[in-house]
Amino acid sequence: MNKKYFLKFLLTIFVTALVLYFLFKGIHFSEIVKIFYFKWQIIVFTVPLFFVIKFINSLRFSRAYNTKLSKKLFYTLCYSNMMLSVFPFRLGELSYIARLQKITGEKYSETTSKLIKIRLFDYVSIYLLLMVSSIYVYAQFSNIIKIISVFFICSLIVGLLSLFVIIKLNLSKKIKFRKFSQILLTIENEVRGHARINYLRDLGVLLLSLLYWFVRLLMGYFVLVMLGIHLSFFTVVFISMSVFMLTLIPIQFFAGFGITEAGFLFFLTQLGFEYNSTLAVLLMFHLYLLIPVVFWGCFGFFLEYLRKRQRD
Repeated sequence: MNKKYFLKFLLTIFVTALVLYFLFKGIHFSEIVKIFYFKWQIIVFTVPLFFVIKFINSLRFSRAYNTKLSKKLFYTLCYSNMMLSVFPFRLGELSYIARLQKITGEKYSETTSKLIKIRLFDYVSIYLLLMVSSIYVYAQFSNIIKIISVFFICSLIVGLLSLFVIIKLNLSKKIKFRKFSQILLTIENEVRGHARINYLRDLGVLLLSLLYWFVRLLMGYFVLVMLGIHLSFFTVVFISMSVFMLTLIPIQFFAGFGITEAGFLFFLTQLGFEYNSTLAVLLMFHLYLLIPVVFWGCFGFFLEYLRKRQRD
């Protein structure tokens, strides 16, 4: 990690700690300790279920990259997902590209192009799930639903304008940072139609993306129930997807701490949940969701390390 990224990482830690401080400053430590408890049943539930989630993710990546489903692909995605979940500024995306290049043998531009397409399907899946769930919670969060809809429309407009600027100004040749210029060149080629479109394959990737996010939401729903927060599944989907939208803001947080708790707390207090006890439970909720990510990420990294040692 160079000095520039190291300074950004320290800034991220500082911002995260600051937000958590203001969230918890009115709560006595003894009260947090009293609420904060370990439930092994949650670990037993989430770790195997996350294996299923990553298996679905491996299926969609194998389909998108037209490569066979393999243990190496599964381990790679587990490790890269951990990097993406824990580190800020989406540094994990670079891990995805570098590792997928080795598996597929494709050029950097082709690997990046397909990853951008997967992220687009992620965005579409998230918005579809958000809008479907909003039908069921409209009476409770009507104003928020309107704001989110405006946000999506604005982001769509900004995205289209950005594509126009990239193409019109030929930015890929003007940006000096090589990696970034390659990404811009990939976007230019996609828009100009140089990349082939396979509608059947893309439809399969979209359906797998929807299934992937649905199972992730299902896991979050059951963890909340196990922690004593009883909501309808569609309410959890709406809140989770709304909070995920918040994580797209330019200010970055370490592993999503601070913004996740604040986002969930905003919605839950409107539903009548008490501030102090709910905030402590949400911190546990966040940690329990990170445990399987880190477990399978470290597992994938360890197995890849062993494979390299055996080859050497």
